[in-house]
Amino acid sequence: MESCLIFFHRRVADSDWNLAFKRPLLAWEEEEVQKLNDLLQNVPRLNEGVTDSCSWVAHPFEEFTVASTWKWMEASQGVDCTVTRCIWNNLAPPKVQFLSWLALRGKIKCSEFLQRIGVLSPNVSALYVFCRVEVEFVNHVLLHCPFIWKLWANLMNWWNYNWVILGSVEGLLLSWAGIKMKKKMQAV
Repeated sequence: MESCLIFFHRRVADSDWNLAFKRPLLAWEEEEVQKLNDLLQNVPRLNEGVTDSCSWVAHPFEEFTVASTWKWMEASQGVDCTVTRCIWNNLAPPKVQFLSWLALRGKIKCSEFLQRIGVLSPNVSALYVFCRVEVEFVNHVLLHCPFIWKLWANLMNWWNYNWVILGSVEGLLLSWAGIKMKKKMQAV
């Protein structure tokens, strides 16, 4: 890809940016340059004579740390970050952790999806093989199939929890982020 920007001039007095290009711009490029110019109008003026410095506002001493980045990300993204931590920091085998992460993101490829994109032919049955009642899709496979529901019910009885199954895998994982359990049970 050919670079078309040679240099720019900025006049400090009126904060006007003048971008110079090697070649005439295409219509869509001109629109992008206009957007850039609009954005640059709100850029604060440079203070000549003042040394440039960086500061990290997520840390009280304005210095970068991984811990402050994690805390900032948790605060800005809320529960999703907690759910992700619960998925990856537990006693489950890595393949189960990865499957949970895919389920959270809605990226598990079930028969319904594979038929829709043409991997499975339309004449192949897309019914879930365990129950043969509904089409195979993520929420049915992991939550709503009668056989899977019995498994969930037995697991919750074993843990002595009363609950109502949620409509989606994402909702289930988000609800678990707020459950208070004994430390050993939480790891499981």
